Amino acid sequence: MSKIEIAVDRGVHVRARGKYLLIDPTGIPSGKPDVVLLSHAHEDHYSLRVLRALHKVPLVMSEASWLLIDSRGRLGNVLTVKPGQEVEIAGLRIAAHEAGHIIGSLQFSFDLGETVVVYTSDFNLDRRLVLRPAELVKGDLLIIDATYGSPEYIFPPRAELYKAIVNRIS
Repeated sequence: MSKIEIAVDRGVHVRARGKYLLIDPTGIPSGKPDVVLLSHAHEDHYSLRVLRALHKVPLVMSEASWLLIDSRGRLGNVLTVKPGQEVEIAGLRIAAHEAGHIIGSLQFSFDLGETVVVYTSDFNLDRRLVLRPAELVKGDLLIIDATYGSPEYIFPPRAELYKAIVNRIS
């Protein structure tokens, strides 16, 4: 099995087999990544300044995320993907999967030869009014960079929340 290096420093940095993937960057990296993956359009998972600085690097995200982040279309290096779509970039096979967090949110899986890595940031397993639940993605290594990983963020079932909202505004 080849060595996989993972660092979390203003983004998730994955290095293996001579490839460098940068995921959800919020700071300028010290080296040039081969590809940048963006999970969703919440500002704790990207920096527009960083995305602009990486203008020569392929940037993979959903169309909805792109429209939310770059409504003026100034980022010229964007490759939009949909859940279920697989692309090859810089010699890497990258697949997009539904994350269910916000409109346009994605999980990614990528094949590093002997190891399939799955990356997810914030995700939701519940079906909601306008969003599908996150897909359960199989892989050998799972990286989760999520806000709601702490037990303090366990919320009541969605049906209870909807009922409380209706009662509050009635």
